[in-house]
Amino acid sequence: MSRLTALDLLFLPPVEQTILACLTRTPRQSLGALAQATDLPIAKLKEEIARLVSQQSVVKEHMNGQTVFSAPVELTRSQIRNSPLDTLTFFS
Repeated sequence: MSRLTALDLLFLPPVEQTILACLTRTPRQSLGALAQATDLPIAKLKEEIARLVSQQSVVKEHMNGQTVFSAPVELTRSQIRNSPLDTLTFFS
């Protein structure tokens, strides 16, 4: 998956935005937990997750005998030149 910016996410379908946002906030969720967190019907969620996995937008893992899903994102902290760390933390 290529890196997505916040602007890129705005151009995704709403269901995909919801799933990716949920998996970014809380990675390694089961299908049931994801359905509960997103308020999507399980049938619709299975269909969307299968499509996202095939597009490599979502990673499917097996953990403790359970299938879990994650969004392959890399969170980086932006730095502002000549700015104290406390100021950057305030705006985060």
